Amino acid sequence: MNDWRTFVDLEALDAWMSRQALGEGPIQNPRVLGGGTQNSLVRFERGNRSFVLRRPPAHPRADSNDTMRREMRMLGAISDSRVPHPRLIAGCPSEDVLGVAFYLMEPVDGFNPTTDLPEPHASDPPPSMQHRMGLELVAAIAELASIDYRSVGLDGCGTRSSPATSSGSFWRAPTPAPAPGRRRRRSGTRSTATRSGCSNGRWAGSSDRSRLQSGTR
Repeated sequence: MNDWRTFVDLEALDAWMSRQALGEGPIQNPRVLGGGTQNSLVRFERGNRSFVLRRPPAHPRADSNDTMRREMRMLGAISDSRVPHPRLIAGCPSEDVLGVAFYLMEPVDGFNPTTDLPEPHASDPPPSMQHRMGLELVAAIAELASIDYRSVGLDGCGTRSSPATSSGSFWRAPTPAPAPGRRRRRSGTRSTATRSGCSNGRWAGSSDRSRLQSGTR
């Protein structure tokens, strides 16, 4: 991703941050963070604060901007929870600033265990750090599951009654024709998690968008 400056307009980002009162002075020391597979991450400093920009890739997919908007909403919803996550600083659902929707979050020091394990994590003998990492992951998922989605403003997102999930294609996987001599499998099982249940940008009303644009909660 050596050409990231060709699709991340730092001047436009700097001007937007000034309008949102997010630090003072120029953007300094921008660098790409690795480990991602689909979207772009750029860490930088402005004033006395560090930021991480998350935006779609150089060639966005059809649903890239909706993905950014969905992530903004989710991060904002769990901001006061004990779920480990990077804190949302401010988001821009509009595509007018950088040509895509994007948001800024606080950096989290660490590494991506799905790509590489540094020492001593890689060779720590049992009971290993890797084992404890797995337990921490399960604990985080349990904490996330304990959140009342209605109380954090996610009502209608990912439910049977929401426009994004009311279609039968979301709840039912295609059922292939049975092989000769074999019975057809029962239909009605939910398809694998390839859809989010909160898409098409329908999560944000005007007040939500204003809050994200201004960086307030």
